[in-house]
Amino acid sequence: MPEADFYLVGSTGPSSRRILDLIEERSKGLRNFHLEMDVPKKRMLELMSQTSIYLHSPLVEYFGIAIVLRLRQQASCPWSTGTGEAGQT
Repeated sequence: MPEADFYLVGSTGPSSRRILDLIEERSKGLRNFHLEMDVPKKRMLELMSQTSIYLHSPLVEYFGIAIVLRLRQQASCPWSTGTGEAGQT
């Protein structure tokens, strides 16, 4: 979808390098794909305020209802994978 911008935003840790390298390699040349890691909360809220669809796909993180409520207030459509629950997959 060339008319849409896609942002992959999240936190990283020591084990993240391998997958980040793969993502960076496979996204080369995509002008509408943006990778932003370890962003401050202010930037995360800015991105959330501009989105129309938000995909939350953590494997080891809670999905808080506060995120859903914030996104619904701005007429965004939140999607979640249904995984997580503090490390239980």
